[in-house]
Amino acid sequence: MKTAIVSGQTTRIFKDVLMPTVYTVASHGIPITVIGLFHEQKVIGALAGFVEEGNSFTIASLFVIPKFRRMGGGTMLVKSLIKVLEKEQVPLAFLSFLEGDWEWQTFDPFMKSLGFSESHEFERLFTAKLTDLYDYFNEPTDEVHIAGLTGLSGKDLDSFFDHTAHLSIAMKGSDLASFKMNQNLSFSAITEKEIMGYLLCGQVSGNKDALFIIFSYKADRKILENIFKKFISICKENYKQGDVSVYIPAPDMRLDDLIGDLTKVRNIQHNYVL
Repeated sequence: MKTAIVSGQTTRIFKDVLMPTVYTVASHGIPITVIGLFHEQKVIGALAGFVEEGNSFTIASLFVIPKFRRMGGGTMLVKSLIKVLEKEQVPLAFLSFLEGDWEWQTFDPFMKSLGFSESHEFERLFTAKLTDLYDYFNEPTDEVHIAGLTGLSGKDLDSFFDHTAHLSIAMKGSDLASFKMNQNLSFSAITEKEIMGYLLCGQVSGNKDALFIIFSYKADRKILENIFKKFISICKENYKQGDVSVYIPAPDMRLDDLIGDLTKVRNIQHNYVL
């Protein structure tokens, strides 16, 4: 086996060993590093990623064909990446994965054997059943008005995101096309002068049995708590059985004392740092 860095023009031969989203990015010439793993001139694996915020390399895809696993190919890919990072003087390699997308039992010791350690400083993805949250949250306080986003569409929805750009990365309604936002379960915290934060709820990846939440990144923690309480109170009315799963991305530490310490809430996102 051997490894080699490849260019965007040749990534079509790696279609079966890259995550679909990563392959799309690479095949369109968007800057991304792809390291291929070869056996007798055939592609049997690949590692792909990109430099983020100028000081960290994020591994977006790491895969070896099952037939060739446990033969050292994955180690070769990661070590080849480390050599590239040392040459380019990029100080940090970072990989994030979700349980279910990777073979957790074998992947964890594999990463640690290469010098990576699991870190909780990066974004996490919490998950729980709604019924596990009902007993912990009451109605929000009256300090800030919590308004539903029911009825917003088209230009009105775009205008909402324009007015909340200071709370998160810029978003447009078109960016949520695959998100399938449930406006009856989406809310914003508002005063007479401005929007203080928002919670968007919907389904992703065609999963009708699970809800996915997007929080405004820069909203105050107390604001998020009140919006979340409103969300839970409405869910109690709409999902009385509470057997629906909810996924909650946490970009920082603000939500840890809100949901991270609840016994039936799990973090299914694992982040490794070199």
